[in-house]
Amino acid sequence: MKTNEIEQALASHFILSNNHSIVIQNCFWNSWKEADVLAIKDKSNFVVEIEVKNSLNDYRQKFRRKQNKHFRLSVCQGAENSYNLPNYFYFAMTADLAKKVEIPEYSGLIIVSEASIKIKRKAPLLHRRPIQQKPLFKILRTFSECEALGCAKLTYKNRQLEAKK
Repeated sequence: MKTNEIEQALASHFILSNNHSIVIQNCFWNSWKEADVLAIKDKSNFVVEIEVKNSLNDYRQKFRRKQNKHFRLSVCQGAENSYNLPNYFYFAMTADLAKKVEIPEYSGLIIVSEASIKIKRKAPLLHRRPIQQKPLFKILRTFSECEALGCAKLTYKNRQLEAKK
């Protein structure tokens, strides 16, 4: 499966079966974090972030490129300054890839195939702070821009400037 197919399948799964009121693919939130799939739970307003991995190299690169993010996830369980981190974090991948990697303690694991999506290991609750209004509005604004313009508004304006040159 291609990454975008996995993301679409995960988004559909979370909308249909897990009581999540908002599910967005390829979402930037709290400035430095990009989520392949971001879901917000109905009653608690807890954030679930899912990173899709499609190869061993892709999995290893994630820790090199976003070392700070994964370090913060690894130490945030119960921390007071965890307001800008997800409440739950998952890696999603095929069963074959899951056999080759070690999933960090702060993460859950979702196994994806053409036929199904299964939560193999439930993610631990990293903290109990629900998403605040400002980051929620930023997520929704960015989503609205992408739906209407095909990209974030700033990217759209920059592309227009480049086209005029």
